[in-house]
Amino acid sequence: GSPRQVLHPDTPQHETGETPLLTCFTALQDVSVDMGPTLFLPKTQDKLSHLRFFNDVTKDELLKEHSENRRVGLLNVGDVSCFDSR
Repeated sequence: GSPRQVLHPDTPQHETGETPLLTCFTALQDVSVDMGPTLFLPKTQDKLSHLRFFNDVTKDELLKEHSENRRVGLLNVGDVSCFDSR
């Protein structure tokens, strides 16, 4: 397994607010918890969430607000996960 990465967005905010791209992961093997799968925080791809995430004063509050909605990218071989990577 791998150590868990620090939580981060993969893609910066686009000035227009549009989704600049979607990221897709294809599982070439089963992805289990002990492998350190990707952690998703739904509905945090907006500009305000990014401002809060990159602010030391508001980051913890944002993460607590979204902790119950987080999703872990547990995939079976051949599964594909597509997401807005902001």
